[in-house]
Amino acid sequence: MGQLETLTTPVCIIGSGAAAHTVAVYAARAELRPILFEGWLVAAGGQLTTTTDVENFPGFPDGIMGAELTDKFRAQSERFGTRIFSETVEEVDFSQRPFKVKTDSHQAEATTLIIATGAAAKRFLGNFARSPKTFFRLHSSLFILRSSSIVFCPSIW
Repeated sequence: MGQLETLTTPVCIIGSGAAAHTVAVYAARAELRPILFEGWLVAAGGQLTTTTDVENFPGFPDGIMGAELTDKFRAQSERFGTRIFSETVEEVDFSQRPFKVKTDSHQAEATTLIIATGAAAKRFLGNFARSPKTFFRLHSSLFILRSSSIVFCPSIW
């Protein structure tokens, strides 16, 4: 592997579904210059890409195809300035700040890391998942988003 291009950002997002793009839009509108790694092995857009008619999403009274909806998420994120990379995250270094996120061709350094990969978020936590109290104490700006919950690790713990 050659030299990795280093990207620096206040906010790095791992994921490609509705949660990831919601965060990307808000972060970009707040001028935080977010970077989003959407992966490439799995269809970018999350589980919605395998859904045909999405009939319960606000703003689409006649429904919308899942893939079309995820394309709209991506376009809106880009419109506000999110840099999107179709690369799979291979490694995350939680041991120091800024957090380091590595793909085959980039290393991102971010003050805040948002993992919005649905149920796959556990794989990034490794051994820390067994000891969340210690994990939360060490990492004050890590968010983990799942469709059913948002976990914020505040610095006061």
